[in-house]
Amino acid sequence: MAYLETQGERDLAREVWDVMDACNLSGVLRFWANKVNPIVNEACKSGTDERNRHPFHMMLADKVAELCCGVGINGSAPSDAYWAVHKLLDAQGTICAI
Repeated sequence: MAYLETQGERDLAREVWDVMDACNLSGVLRFWANKVNPIVNEACKSGTDERNRHPFHMMLADKVAELCCGVGINGSAPSDAYWAVHKLLDAQGTICAI
């Protein structure tokens, strides 16, 4: 499955990107459960593995690890999910160059 295909995913991409600057664990978890999870579940029909590997879930898991442990899942290296969302937002002209 190609990610970030549905309109809901594209609209949500910017919000997920902005959450990467969050410092409040409970706020990140609420956003993930209430806003991201329903859209990912709708977009991913192949099963749990596909949903678990969606770029939004991967980015938010990395953010939770950073808030809890001081470092993300991949250490300090951006994940493939990060670059997938960055590419989408860059193509839409809604993100500044890093």
